[in-house]
Amino acid sequence: MRIPRMIINKNLISNISNITDYDLIKDYLFIRVCNLEQNELKDMPHTAIGDLAITYHIVIKSSDTQICSAKITNNLLNAYGITLDQLHEDAMISSPKMIPPHVQTLESMILGIPDEVVESNSNVKMYIVTNEHNSDGAASIFYPELLNSLSAKLDSSLYVIPSSVDECIVIAENKNVKPKDLKEMLYIVNRSDALSEDKFLSDTVYHYDKDTRLFERYDDYQKMVNKNRFQCH
Repeated sequence: MRIPRMIINKNLISNISNITDYDLIKDYLFIRVCNLEQNELKDMPHTAIGDLAITYHIVIKSSDTQICSAKITNNLLNAYGITLDQLHEDAMISSPKMIPPHVQTLESMILGIPDEVVESNSNVKMYIVTNEHNSDGAASIFYPELLNSLSAKLDSSLYVIPSSVDECIVIAENKNVKPKDLKEMLYIVNRSDALSEDKFLSDTVYHYDKDTRLFERYDDYQKMVNKNRFQCH
């Protein structure tokens, strides 16, 4: 699943003083995601989802290998004279254009097998969701319609594993996949040498419901399922 490549080798905001003019910068907004416990969030407007926090940034300059950006602070938000809801709405429109997502099967990424071959032969379908820079790509799961499109393609609800700030692993809900095993795997990897401290995102496995389109912590989803089962008796 690809979207045309991001604008490259461009000075998107020619004068840094323009950063205080919301009408000039709103088309260059993009999102990142971090753990909700990060200290710097006290100075930044953010949207909390479970133990994750969406933060907002401006692309100042981009190339095919890196992005120069500025973070939106509380002071900047006040200067813009807009609400957090407006900032979030505008960032959701511009972010996929500034930093397009990239979705591929795990097997394709590791072994180079075409996605179509993996999807036709594998019972457990695992996808890597990131962006075209493979950096701060976990935020892509919050792009409008991304999870819904993947869920529709697989005709399944999804488990979402926030494996690092750079990417998430998405797995089709399947009787062969045990959420308890996913949580244990995530916990172990987060404390291994494979993940540097600055890349840590969460120990929490999330669930996306195909029918309700609700993204929530798996434990919260399971509580609701158990509650509904109890009410049916």
